[in-house]
Amino acid sequence: GSTARTISKYRPHSDIIAVTPSEETARQCSIVWGVQPVVKKGRKSTDALLNNAVATAVETGRVSNGDLIIITAGVPTGETGTTNMMKIHLVGDEIANGQGIGRGSVVGTTLVA
Repeated sequence: GSTARTISKYRPHSDIIAVTPSEETARQCSIVWGVQPVVKKGRKSTDALLNNAVATAVETGRVSNGDLIIITAGVPTGETGTTNMMKIHLVGDEIANGQGIGRGSVVGTTLVA
């Protein structure tokens, strides 16, 4: 909750989705500018927590495949005030992956029709 409140102070143009296992934290976040709280019971591992947060955001229609999102969390999980991790995450599955033959790196756009 405190990380969502801190981010909210800067009034970003993007949504702030606060996934929390606590009803109390969700109520507190609901009155903070731009924060959309979602109550979802916690997970034990960091990977499960991140996957749970992304799945919840997709299920509620707040993000969709192809969206680039930033996730903040605390390790160890479940401890208040331990936000010490930030992950930039592309929502959805990888469409294509390849290996170049040349020496340089190449970036391109993939179109699925």
